[in-house]
Amino acid sequence: ETLEASNRAMQAALSSDNLIDRADGVFGTAFFYMLRNELDRAGELMEQSLELAQRSGDRTLQARCLTYLAMLSRKSGRADAVRSHGSRALEVCEALGMDEYVAVIDACMCWVELSQGHSQEAKVLALAALDKWQKRAPGYPFKWLALFPLMQIALNHESKVGPVIDQARILLDPENCALAGSIENTLTDAVSAFDAGDSE
Repeated sequence: ETLEASNRAMQAALSSDNLIDRADGVFGTAFFYMLRNELDRAGELMEQSLELAQRSGDRTLQARCLTYLAMLSRKSGRADAVRSHGSRALEVCEALGMDEYVAVIDACMCWVELSQGHSQEAKVLALAALDKWQKRAPGYPFKWLALFPLMQIALNHESKVGPVIDQARILLDPENCALAGSIENTLTDAVSAFDAGDSE
């Protein structure tokens, strides 16, 4: 129902002569498709919103579009696209002082580094992202971007379970984005087992 309402709002916005209204309408709907994990449609609309934002001169919306295009590329497993969108986003976000979005780029680049086997570089980027969110936007809902790589590093490279459980507790906090499929149940079971003394 929310997506249907957003699509109606987008169509109304697209009939406007105001480029900023059009860009905002498309961005909002792109965001809902991203939350639904319909990545192709989300990316298509995000690119359309970016083009409108560039034409209108809205740098803040350009920063948001580029940041979430990097996140969509990460969700699609496209490292080159993460780098491309991420470098463009970083330039705009840093110029505007949008540290919470710089953190998203740090976290996306962390995933790129980890996918190439650079666990230490990835860890530095993930911790930097969490630090920026804590200082600028402690309620930012997509902390999984940094926490899942940190969990992977702790388990696979450092053989540590305790930090992973601490990170799982953060992910399970209701202020964070709900996790897809059975991931949330698996993390809940892992935390319960650890609390019961079963580290295995």
